[in-house]
Amino acid sequence: MTDIQNQLDALYAQALDHFRAERFGEAEALGREILALQPKLAQTLHLMSAVALRGGRVQEAAVLVERAIALDGRVATFHNTLGEIYRQQGQVESALACYERALALQPDFAHARGNIEQILAGCDDKVAIAYYRRQVEAQPGHAPALANLASAFARAGEAETAVTFYRQGLALNAAMPNVLCNLGLVLSDLGRLDEAIDCYLTGLKLQPESVDGHNNLSLALLLKGDYATAWPAHPAA
Repeated sequence: MTDIQNQLDALYAQALDHFRAERFGEAEALGREILALQPKLAQTLHLMSAVALRGGRVQEAAVLVERAIALDGRVATFHNTLGEIYRQQGQVESALACYERALALQPDFAHARGNIEQILAGCDDKVAIAYYRRQVEAQPGHAPALANLASAFARAGEAETAVTFYRQGLALNAAMPNVLCNLGLVLSDLGRLDEAIDCYLTGLKLQPESVDGHNNLSLALLLKGDYATAWPAHPAA
């Protein structure tokens, strides 16, 4: 049994090397060889799914990764791959659910988090708002979730609602310079320049080298007519 396992491990390592080098035909051939010896290897099924997906064989990829998940549902990359398949099929909600599952299993999974951000950026504003509302409900008291919901409302043009959620997030965690900057932008668009300037100044105390913070502060001061203060507020190039 040990000899067979060693053989399977060696073949899988070779197949993975081929896949990473984008030699997909070689990776697939070795994958088939592995599955002929042992058809219930979750990692190999996932690798074959990734190969099929790269080849545009989406339905086949879905079947393979679902088999992998059935064998071992604790692997974050399996769920991320299924999410990518759903995304290609235009099933946004299912894709998001898969990415969320991947992050639940591996919170530092940057690829899954990036996929969520990418898919939401291309979605209707209502979809993004609904998604971030669910995140807030699932993580009450989580400042970044409130900030994300606020940003979704800002993109949808619902500025006053965005301000409310930005302030709720900052009440929980005031040390978020990017959130302060985003709140300042919304307040500036609303014509509430003094509040916007306060946000930028507070953010710059936390992150003094922020180019966006200095630029936004200068613009707000200019809009207010405070030309003398505006120019020094902008850092030298």
